[in-house]
This record gives sequence, structure tokens and C-alpha cells, in this order.
Amino acid sequence: MSVEDFCRLCKGNLRIKGTLSNTKNIFPLRRVPNEKSVNERLMALGLTLSNDNSRSGRICRSCFRLVVRIEEDFAVFKKWHEAEKESVPETPFSSLEERVPGEEVSLAISGVHSISPVSGEKRARERLPSETTNDVNKKLCTETPTPKLSRPTAEMPVRRSLTEVIIHYPSNPKGDKMECQANIAGIVENIAKENWRTAANLIVRHKELFGRLKENVLKVIEDESKLLCNPYNGFMLWRSSAADLKAFTFANLLSDLERLSPFMFSIFSKISKRSPHSTCAAAAIALRGREPRLSAFAYCVDSVLMHGGAKKEVFKRLCKLGISTSHSCAVTKQKESKLLAASEDIQNTQSREEKMPIECDFES
Repeated sequence: MSVEDFCRLCKGNLRIKGTLSNTKNIFPLRRVPNEKSVNERLMALGLTLSNDNSRSGRICRSCFRLVVRIEEDFAVFKKWHEAEKESVPETPFSSLEERVPGEEVSLAISGVHSISPVSGEKRARERLPSETTNDVNKKLCTETPTPKLSRPTAEMPVRRSLTEVIIHYPSNPKGDKMECQANIAGIVENIAKENWRTAANLIVRHKELFGRLKENVLKVIEDESKLLCNPYNGFMLWRSSAADLKAFTFANLLSDLERLSPFMFSIFSKISKRSPHSTCAAAAIALRGREPRLSAFAYCVDSVLMHGGAKKEVFKRLCKLGISTSHSCAVTKQKESKLLAASEDIQNTQSREEKMPIECDFES
């Protein structure tokens, strides 16, 4: 390929299907009257390009639009510079030779000289301590930069290439050639190249295609919810007896969620930033809204409320939110727990008595 096939500034390929398109000559052979060439515009901005055969003499349309925007902004910059130049008071010295020794000259980028008198004594003085004692704290207490939140783009990227698909049928060996539209060309191309991450990103941006995909995602969530609400699958939230609640742990609930509903578990885990307690609580409350008998987590919340001395109104409000059960159910479950604890104490006492040695007094 020739050097003329690439942009002089961004090095982009200018040939599309073998022909040069969307380009502009930097050094045109024929000059259009009342129109500046690209080279003249760049020279006005301070960039001089050499016209030799080893470098490309073309520029793409994107870079040319960038040059036009720089010209517009540079005009505004000139106005600011002139306004500041007029507002600066005249210096008392006509030349640099008339400066008093000890004065410094600061040169700006624009070439304007501004003289700031600094005496030699002031430079030779030792540095005095600051007037306030909080300067060190001010330097240390710097503002932490706020993290930038990623927002998915709804627009498809602009494509300049053409994507075609040829489908060969047994009845038609030559195949049917189909030209892909711009909004699906990138999806087809990345699927053919097995770039699954890029293809999935483009599918999300396609409104109609993502709408169909959303229905399938909801169907997967529906199937996993039905699986969790089936009492014969041994899901932990179904086990709400007093003995089961005594052995209730978030680790077992988390493993059940990951085992029975991996897709829904990944959604809750992503929302809560992989916090196990938040994931379990959110999933338990959401599933109880679908099936009220999934109440193991709600009974655990009841025990906390009863221990804290919550009133009936508290249970009533939290029960509407699906966080706890009603007050009557909480009292009944507390009685069952007390009976279980009492029976366990009796069994422990009996087992200890059975293990104790029997002492016999033969003398009496």
C-alpha cells in the first residue's frame, strides 16, 4: 500500500473497498479562490507540514473537522488574549535594560512580557512559619475523586464497513447473499469472529433484539423461582420448624441459592457487591412475596424483634413489607422454641444421669 492511502495525522486507512473516500488533499495542486488549503490552515495554527514523498499528503474528514473546530476555538482564545492584554497596566520601564537589579521577568506562552519586582532582600529572607497552624491539615485533607459511574450507551456505533452474509442451501448451492443493516452488522461480524463480549455489548444496545432477549432472561428467572418455591427441593427457607430455625445459618442459605438458582443468585450478588448477608436478605424477602410459606428468614427477624421488645404495630408494618411475620405467628413460634429448649434440657439431664456411676452402700 502507498503512503497516500493513510491519513497524515491519525494514520488511519483511507481506502474503503479499494477506493480512496472521505479524504482531503493537504497540498492541493489547484487552489480554489477565496479558500484556504489544509496546509495554510495548519500553518496559521502553528503547525508546518513538509511536502515530501515520504509522508502522506492526505487527511481524513475526521481530522479535517478537528482542524476546523480548533480554528473556531483559537479565534475565541485570541479575543480573550487581546482583552487581557488591554487590561494589563503599562510597566514603568520601557526596556529590559532599565530594570532594577533583583527584578524578574516572567514570559508567558503568548509572548507577552510581564515584570514582577522582587527585591533581593525578600528572596534572601528565611521562610517564616505560616500564620495558621492548619496548613498541614489542609494539604493532607485532599478531596477524594468521585468514581465515574459507567453508563451503558443506547446508541449503536457508526460503521463505515459493509457486512454481507452468504447462506448456502442444498437446493441453492450458490447461496443467497444478504447485506446486513448498520444496526446489526457489528453483531453479525463479532459473532462470526467469536468475540462474544463485544457481540453481547452490541446486542444490549439494540432495542428490539434486547427486548426479545429480555423475555428469555425473565423466563429463566421464572423457572428458577418455581424451583425454589417447590417444597420438595429442600430449600432452606421452607424449613421453619423450631429445630430447623435453631440451625439456620446464612452460609447454608447462600449455598442453597447458588445451587438451586445460579442465575438469580448472580443478579442479587451483583447488586449487593457480593455481600453474603445482603444477598440472602434480599432474596428471602423477594421470594416470600411470591410464596408466603418461605418464612424461615422472617421467623429469624421475629426472634430479634421479640428480644428487643417490639410492639404489635412494628410486626404489622414489617409483615406488610415481607420482612417479618405477624405478631401472633411470632408468639406461637416463640412458644415452640421454648418447648424445644425445655425438652432438650430434660434429655440432657437424663443423659447425664444415665452416664453417672451408681454407688451402692453394702455396709448398710
